[in-house]
Amino acid sequence: MNVIMLPTSVGGALRHVIRDGCPLWQLRCPGCGTWADIDDDQLHGRVTVDHTNQEGCWYHETHDFAALAGMR
Repeated sequence: MNVIMLPTSVGGALRHVIRDGCPLWQLRCPGCGTWADIDDDQLHGRVTVDHTNQEGCWYHETHDFAALAGMR
C-alpha cells in the first residue's frame, strides 16, 4: 500500500487499498488524521468530503485529490 502525500496547502494523504477483493481509495483526514474511505466523486472533486460527523473533526472541503496527487 503506497501513501501519496497531498500538498501542504490541502493536507492529508491518499492511499489505495484492497478490501474484500475490491480496490478503494482512502483519505487521511487533514482535520483529525484518521483514514476514511472516499468514493470516485470525492476523489475527483465532484462532491465534498464531509468528515464533520467524527467527534471533534472540522474537515468539510472539496478538492480534486486525484489531480493534486498527480494522477491525471
